[in-house]
This record gives sequence, structure tokens and C-alpha cells, in this order.
Amino acid sequence: MKLKLQKYNVGDLVWLETDISQLDVAPKLHVLFEGPYMVYRKLSDLDYELYMVPKKFKLVHHNRLKPYDGLQKPAGYYSALAKLKKQNKSTNRVDQQ
Repeated sequence: MKLKLQKYNVGDLVWLETDISQLDVAPKLHVLFEGPYMVYRKLSDLDYELYMVPKKFKLVHHNRLKPYDGLQKPAGYYSALAKLKKQNKSTNRVDQQ
């Protein structure tokens, strides 16, 4: 089986595949994906850190992610994005000095 490598950028919204251990729910009612969550940091082409809820993050492998195509942004998306931009500006200033 060949996997397609889907690359994500910081700030992209993605769905996260849930764990299969939903034993108390009938199989046809299992929730396959949860989210959407924001890609907070790209550690490599395969590993990403997701912004879950305020000040909570999760490290996941790319094969558990799926692109989010919806229009609605999750709660805290804009504040987290502003925080990312602020961090990037401060690191760019340090790099330029």
C-alpha cells in the first residue's frame, strides 16, 4: 500500500483521525475524525504539532491528518494565529540582528 504524502503549512486547518478504542459505541456510530484543529508547528514533513484548545497541543503523524475544507473556523483559531504571527515577527527580528 502506498501512502500519499500530504504536506501542511502552519495555520492550516485539519481533521484528526480518532483512536479506534471506542468500545462503548456501536461500530457504525464511531466518530472517524475530530476537529478541525490548526497546524501550530511543523516539526518535519511527517510530524506536526496541532493546536487543540487554548494552551493544549498534540504531536501527530501526518497519516492521522486530513485537510479541512469547511468555512467555519474553530474556537480560538484567530487568537492562536495572531500569536503565531507575533512569534514569527520576533524570531525574524532576532535573525536579522
